[in-house]
Amino acid sequence: MSKNGQNIYRFNLKVIRQESAIVKSLGLEGYLRTRGGYRTQPGSELRTVAEMRRNGLWKYARNIVPREENLERFVTRGWAPPWIHEMEDGELEDLSVSDEVEASMSKLSGDKRTAFLKQLADEVDKGYSLIVTLDAAKSLGNLAFSPYLIREQIKEDGETKFRPLRDMSRAWSVWRGKKVSVNDLVDMNSLRKRTPVNCALALPGILLAIVWMSQQHPGEPLSLRKVDVGACFFRFHTLLRHVPMFSSLLTSSKEDSLVLLCLRLVQGGRASPSHAPILTEAACALYSDTREWDEEEVESVPHPDWVLQEDDGRPQEGFPFPLNWGKEGSARDHDAKAYVDDMLEAHLAKEYRSSGLGLLSCLFKAYRPCEEGEDSAFRPSPAAEKKRDDFVSRPVCTFLGLVVDARALTITVSRLRAHAVIDLLDKVFGDGRTWVNVDELASITGKLTHISQCRTGGRAEMSAIWRMLSCCPVEKRGASYFIQPLPSMIERVSEWKEFLATPTPMPLCYVPCIAEALVATHTGYTDASKLGMGGFFREGRVLYLWRVKFPDVIGESMMRERGDGGTITINELELLGIACQLRLLYRVLCENDRAGKGLVLHTFSDNVTAVADVNKLGVRSPAGLNIIRNVYQHAVKGEYVPTSCFVRGVENSVADTCSRKTGEELLDSELRDTATALLTGPGRTEKIDPASWDEVVVMQVPLDIEEEMLRLALEAARTAPWPTPDPSDCYYGHINNETGIVHRGRLVHRRGKGVDLRED
Repeated sequence: MSKNGQNIYRFNLKVIRQESAIVKSLGLEGYLRTRGGYRTQPGSELRTVAEMRRNGLWKYARNIVPREENLERFVTRGWAPPWIHEMEDGELEDLSVSDEVEASMSKLSGDKRTAFLKQLADEVDKGYSLIVTLDAAKSLGNLAFSPYLIREQIKEDGETKFRPLRDMSRAWSVWRGKKVSVNDLVDMNSLRKRTPVNCALALPGILLAIVWMSQQHPGEPLSLRKVDVGACFFRFHTLLRHVPMFSSLLTSSKEDSLVLLCLRLVQGGRASPSHAPILTEAACALYSDTREWDEEEVESVPHPDWVLQEDDGRPQEGFPFPLNWGKEGSARDHDAKAYVDDMLEAHLAKEYRSSGLGLLSCLFKAYRPCEEGEDSAFRPSPAAEKKRDDFVSRPVCTFLGLVVDARALTITVSRLRAHAVIDLLDKVFGDGRTWVNVDELASITGKLTHISQCRTGGRAEMSAIWRMLSCCPVEKRGASYFIQPLPSMIERVSEWKEFLATPTPMPLCYVPCIAEALVATHTGYTDASKLGMGGFFREGRVLYLWRVKFPDVIGESMMRERGDGGTITINELELLGIACQLRLLYRVLCENDRAGKGLVLHTFSDNVTAVADVNKLGVRSPAGLNIIRNVYQHAVKGEYVPTSCFVRGVENSVADTCSRKTGEELLDSELRDTATALLTGPGRTEKIDPASWDEVVVMQVPLDIEEEMLRLALEAARTAPWPTPDPSDCYYGHINNETGIVHRGRLVHRRGKGVDLRED
């Protein structure tokens, strides 16, 4: 790449296929695509699709992305991630600024580093992650141990080189030989610093695989290259701290976010404290390798259509992560890489949109617990397996990788109330029960569906329990199936219940509290209900509360089922609330002369689907598409960047109150005291000063905004339902950042069909 900045685009030949989908979802590509073909760089010769196919470049066409160090030029093309504005010029060339790294190194040297590792071990022993089974660790390991990430160390002509491993069996053999370190096996060139999203996605899988391997070889230390913790923390925060989907993951301290998050993701119950230094060094190693690949080396990477199976359809011998190969005729169940690719595309279909992104749902499938011949082996009948898969196959993710509904592979409490989970545990494990009726458990799970913020999310949230029970013995009694919980599970029920009953939810994923959000500017919370939508935000020292009351026609339409043509769903109402919040916040900023080009407006919502919509991570329905188009057209006109982040419902109580109260109630004289009580909440009095604002304003929503929101709501209620896609279809709406219009070229149908959602 030329240093004068002229060649600012290139084919990114190193990324694995899932990065392409993620890059698309973040809106970081598409600028070089024209009506006639592609350009490899501005001013270069136009390549048609036919030419690219002849030259063997077509398979890389969708991986055209800008390099991080040239994002300064990328800004001028209409969009840039908000964190790029806070980076100094020198950081654009090298994100590892020496002064910052050296400062971090000095903080974690000697006794301080030892004390820090001990602190991590203590955090681990508190048992944050409750239900991480060995099979779950194996499944996440599939993402890490693929031919795109595993490299075999060889010596040629006296030089140490790496070559890609062409099958998982060979990779496992190399590891079992214990001749190479984890760094030699896990090649980090696919986790480049210019692709922070991909780094974050692969991180938990790689660490889980490392921990699982360490459990297979107890007492044998893992050889990890010594890379200072400070360098790793600095790079991680530099890349992710202002990316909207990840901002809620990071704290202001470099020392307590990344590794703590990783440790809580990988714990199988109470892990040994000896894992803390291993995981710390592993996290550092993830970001230490910056070696470039040449095109010949990239071409040597095997095609993703490799298959992990023998002639009889069984996994290759020595394959450490057994796939569910029992489903006859399904290639994706034998081919780990194709399996991941298919699911990454399938998450854009309606089935995987219902409860968020489901980006890693492919890794949360039910796995057969034992090989044939083992004492505890059990093969459930096809009917029982289908019943179980109906639950387990649904996505557990909230959005994007690390935010796995705030609890990776655990019982989630972000959208399920803790008391409901406790009640379920009592019914499953209480009264000394040793066998659980599968049908009864399914009935209990179904009754909990209404607790979820998303209509179809209740079952998905309970899949953690089903996944846990899938490793237990099963017995058929008459027409019913019974599961026998393992003794170790029964022993820990009281511990789970006690932990769930604590006032503070499981802190696996850092979620900013209201107090911290109020300190920041251009930030607001929003919520919607059948009665209306409302929210609050702070500008300067004034707290604004607002509400739009829905006419009865919208409330009535909410009562009907989704299949009716005149229905508006709660997800669409939540999205409408975010749209109104953005308009109101922008108007207040304009009135205070605070608006300007490149302004970033943050909204928090407790509806995962609406958050994913605003961040352009998929199109759920024509009604939602219409609202999203309106949001981005207004953003383009106002020259601001709309973003949204997920927040738990308990952190959104003020906005929830605003959406349900009438205008007269909001004008009550005790509003200030009510707002103070809601904002502080139990145990939060010390975190927020009730006098931190000078005035509480019940904002009278401008007439034009209210009419616009009601018009959009009524249009959504009249919109025909979204057609049910074929499981093999992949719908995706790409919004042009300059015009706010959804283009057909970004709506993909895997069979070559198209859905034209452009404006008339």
